[in-house]
Amino acid sequence: MRLAQEPALTIEHLQIGGAQTSCTLPLDMPLSSVALVALVRRDGEVPHAPTEPKARRFGGLNGGSNTVLFWEPAAHGGVQLFDVLWSATENGPWQVINPVGLLSSVYLHATQSEGHYRVRARDLFGRTSQESTTIKA
Repeated sequence: MRLAQEPALTIEHLQIGGAQTSCTLPLDMPLSSVALVALVRRDGEVPHAPTEPKARRFGGLNGGSNTVLFWEPAAHGGVQLFDVLWSATENGPWQVINPVGLLSSVYLHATQSEGHYRVRARDLFGRTSQESTTIKA
């Protein structure tokens, strides 16, 4: 279920401009599905780092532990995705723990161990922001 908690993301770069006034984009969608098509200009700014990351730990099912992370996205003119980075120590090494880019600014991490977190933003062109401040949970 966690692997499917975010929508599948398919990025297709189209060049639209000049005398071209229309574009056809075929979508292969199974029944009971939804698609969001975002037209984004590439000449925008690289996203800025998310601010004010916070974490709350709580007991989960079967005696496990969960950490809910949430943060404030920086203003950005396009679509932002977020990566949550985790490390056992404050100095790293850091690894991205969400399997797909997050559209929302909240993430549930089911883990037995304490650790440190950072969040970074990226746009649909793969340009990434600086990482947020480190928080311990």
